[in-house]
This record gives sequence, structure tokens and C-alpha cells, in this order.
Amino acid sequence: MDISKFTKEDLQNELARREEQKDMPFPLTDLESCWELDFSKVIKACEVHIQEIADGKVDTDSEHYIYELAMEAVYGKDVWKRKICYL
Repeated sequence: MDISKFTKEDLQNELARREEQKDMPFPLTDLESCWELDFSKVIKACEVHIQEIADGKVDTDSEHYIYELAMEAVYGKDVWKRKICYL
């Protein structure tokens, strides 16, 4: 690839993007961390949300809460303390 066609700003932006990706959280995969995986809160929150829908209630807060619980279950409780790069 010939980088001479890129501006200095393009190259700096690409370097910044790559640096941000280094800080992305990774799922808990090593054996020790896998003991921390707990989806019970996610499952319970989903069951409550499904019941709310069945009762005719629509609560977007519960959807966000489920998202947060799922992120913590997959990436660990400290996921919110780490920098996340949105692609």
C-alpha cells in the first residue's frame, strides 16, 4: 500500500483509531475469568422484561438495564471503567 496518497491528518486519524482499539474490552475467556461468568442476572432481567411486554408495558429502561447486565456478564464488571472504541 502506498501511503504517500494519504494526508498527514489521515495517517494521524488512523493511528488514533488503532490506539483506541487497543483499549477495547475483551470477553472473559481464560479459565480463571470464566468462573466469573454469571448470566443469572441477565436471564432474570429478560424474564421480567418479557413479562412486562406480555402485560402491555413498554419500558426502554429495562432494555438498557439488560444491555448493561449482558456487557458485564461477557466483559467483566469493570467493563465501564475501560475505554471502549465504537466501530
